[in-house]
Amino acid sequence: MPREKLDRSTLEAALIGYRQQQELIEAKIAEIRERLDKAAKPPTSKARPKGILTTPARKKIVAAQKKRWAGFRRQGRADVGTSGTGPRKRQ
Repeated sequence: MPREKLDRSTLEAALIGYRQQQELIEAKIAEIRERLDKAAKPPTSKARPKGILTTPARKKIVAAQKKRWAGFRRQGRADVGTSGTGPRKRQ
């Protein structure tokens, strides 16, 4: 009979300890959730999305591309088909 009381009192003490740990864990979970909620809010600044160019930047790129193609056309296309120029093909 004394063995049952010892086991029961040990289990009750363990239960009390685990409940205290559970409260600490739940408090930490709440803290983490609060931090995640703050991090999930979008920034207040009006930052542009990545990958979208402004109109002046796009015009500069178009002008540079036209300049490159004009130079290519001035050189002529006869050079393109000659052997030894350009990368080698895989065999």
